[in-house]
This record gives sequence, structure tokens and C-alpha cells, in this order.
Amino acid sequence: MVVRSFDLRTPDQYPEGALVQVMTTDGKLLGETQTDHVGQYLLSIEDADVGDELRVKVTYSDPEAQLTLGAAKRANIGEDRYAFVPTLVLVNPAQTELEYSQGSWSDDLGDVEIEDPQGRFSRVWARAFDPEFDRPFFPGNYRDAEGNKIISNGFLFATAQDANGQQVTSIDEPVTVYFYIPTTHRYYLRDISPGNGLYEVPMYLYDEEQDTWVRRGTGLVVDADYQPIPESDEDQVTTDPDYGELFVKFEADHFSTWNVDHPLPPCR
Repeated sequence: MVVRSFDLRTPDQYPEGALVQVMTTDGKLLGETQTDHVGQYLLSIEDADVGDELRVKVTYSDPEAQLTLGAAKRANIGEDRYAFVPTLVLVNPAQTELEYSQGSWSDDLGDVEIEDPQGRFSRVWARAFDPEFDRPFFPGNYRDAEGNKIISNGFLFATAQDANGQQVTSIDEPVTVYFYIPTTHRYYLRDISPGNGLYEVPMYLYDEEQDTWVRRGTGLVVDADYQPIPESDEDQVTTDPDYGELFVKFEADHFSTWNVDHPLPPCR
């Protein structure tokens, strides 16, 4: 059986030497290789059958930012015994580094802000994505760890370095994060805690060890001034694209990819 992709890339680069690993859904390694000088790879593996779902994971060490970047997708083995992996796109650190000012890290567009009043981080990278137009950046598939289908309202990549220049993953003391929710899928932006006056939504973290989405806390929908949107506005938010800019505020205890989702239970 052959696993192949013709596009492992950042928006303007084709990384050479990225590690590509192909695994079963329960994490058994079936084979690995590296990308060539144009970001392509081709891998023959055994111990897999037609119809099997595979986890395809890429790890790349960016030499300039000194960051380890990853991407992951799911692929199924077709009748021709080929598995064509969806495009794997890595975030480009050169285009996503945030600036520090008055206790917070933020981007030029105003789409992301990460509070850091104590100055715990020396550098921070982040980017907010549109789930419709930035699909290649979305890791895994559109299901959570329990098999529920999920519909993204918006997702965020974030990573950082500490004072020693070491990449930060787990965060002992959570940080407050704000990121922009595009209008694309707002009709799925459902309040999950009716009756408390707040517009609360479920947050999901991409678990890079399991290559799946896991529920991690709750986010609060706020306006462009970071003021809470009342839950009574839910009908207008989900139907009126001109309602106004929306952001989600949440507490991050991990730097990875975060997602505002609407879960759909499995069909009976």
C-alpha cells in the first residue's frame, strides 16, 4: 500500500527533511519517511488493508524560529491500495509572530491577543483561521475523540518560547486568549449554558499525541472591545452576518491548535 501527498508546505515554502509518520488510528507506527526538496513524499507500508483509516503526521523543525511545527491529517486506503493525503500545510513562523505591548501579545490585524502581564514569554506566534477558507491548516479530521462530528466556528494556532528560548507547550498558569470568530460558520455558534446571561461556547484542543480533538473548557463570546455578548443575542448572531465583529475569550493551559466547535452527535 502506498501513502502519498504532493504538497507539504508553508504558504511560500516547501520544507525539505520534514519527518512524515503514518500510523493506525490507535497509534501503531506503520512507516516513516522524509519530504524531498519540493516538500513531497511517497511511502510504501505494510500491515494495512483497503478501507483502513490512517493517521498521517508531519513534524518539522524550523531552523530560523527554532520551533517544532506539526501538521496531521486522516486518510483512507482506497480500492487501488493508495491513500492520498489531504494537503498538509504548516504555519509559517515568519508571518505569524506577535508583538508585545502593555502586557499582551497581539498581531497587526487585531485578530489575536494573548495576555502576558508578567512577561513569561520571550516570543509568541499565533494566527486565527477561517474554517471555510483555511481548511488545509485544520489538523486531523472533523471529529472529536469520542467520534462526534464537529463543525468549526474558527480555530487558532499558537506557540511560544520562554525566557530561555525553549518552546512552550503546557502552561502551568493558564493565559487569557482572545481570537477573532469569522462570519463563515456563525450559524453554528450555539450558547451551551442558557440561563446565565453569558454567551458561552465549547473549546477544543488538538491533542497532538492522539491526533484528535479533545474538549477543553469553555469560551466566552465577546465583541471587538472584549465586552461579553449577551446570550439573548444568539438568534441575531447566528442569522445576521452584519451583527458585528466577534471574538472568543478563553483560558489556555496549552499552546497548540484551539478550536471553537459545534459538536453533532452521531446519527442513530
